[in-house]
Amino acid sequence: LTTVIRDADPQVRRQGVRLSRGLVDEEPSLRAAVVQALGDADSAVRFEAAIAIGSSRSEFVDGVGEQLAKCDDGNAWDAVAV
Repeated sequence: LTTVIRDADPQVRRQGVRLSRGLVDEEPSLRAAVVQALGDADSAVRFEAAIAIGSSRSEFVDGVGEQLAKCDDGNAWDAVAV
């Protein structure tokens, strides 16, 4: 999934991030890829990344909202997802 999340096509990246839900707590490299997707140029990818991270039970979620705010393009849905 980490390769898919870094694909050139934003629709492929979005699906990769969506499939990672529930797995980010178990795989550090996948978690890193999803966190990196918060800065994606495509708002749908960022939204899926926020949902995937927001559904995590891990402690790493605490600082992620700040990273998402830095990438905010005025899309209120991103903030809602986390």
